[in-house]
Amino acid sequence: MDIRYSGWLARYEKIVSMRKDKKTFREISESVGVSFQRVEQILKNGPPKPRVHSKETKTYKIFSGKPKWLRYGREWTREQVRARDNYACRNCGKKWVEGMRRFDIHHLNGMCGKKSLSYDSVKDMKNLITYCHKCHLNLDSVRKKMSNANKKNSKNLVK
Repeated sequence: MDIRYSGWLARYEKIVSMRKDKKTFREISESVGVSFQRVEQILKNGPPKPRVHSKETKTYKIFSGKPKWLRYGREWTREQVRARDNYACRNCGKKWVEGMRRFDIHHLNGMCGKKSLSYDSVKDMKNLITYCHKCHLNLDSVRKKMSNANKKNSKNLVK
C-alpha cells in the first residue's frame, strides 16, 4: 500500500471520528491542518481511493524507454488524452489494441495541424478528444480541410 494513501486514509478516519464527536469543521481543520472547506470536501467525497502507481499504467508502458522528446510534450499530451478516453473512440466506441495504428486526437476548438502546436498541452486536454481513424476522417471539419488541401495540391500540379 502506498504510504501517502495510508496517511490520507488515517486523516479521513480521524475527521470522521471527530465529526461523530460533534466537533465543528473549524475545530477539525485546526486539528488536522487543512482548511474547513477541505474538511467538508473530504467528508463529502468519502474515503480516499488507492492510486495506481504510475509505472503500472498503460501510458507509462507505451512510453517507457522512448526518447525524452516523445515522453514529454505534444505526443505525451495526446497519449494522456487517449488514456483519459480509455483507449477507445469517443464516437463509435471501438477499443484500441496494441499493434494497431494509434487513434487520432481531434481538436474540439478547430485548431489542428501546425496551428495546434501550442494547444497540445496537458492544461488544454479538455479541447482534445480521441477518435478512431475512420470516425476522424468522417468528421465534416476534417473532410472540408482535406478537400481544401486537395484543391491546393491540384492547382500546384497544373502550374
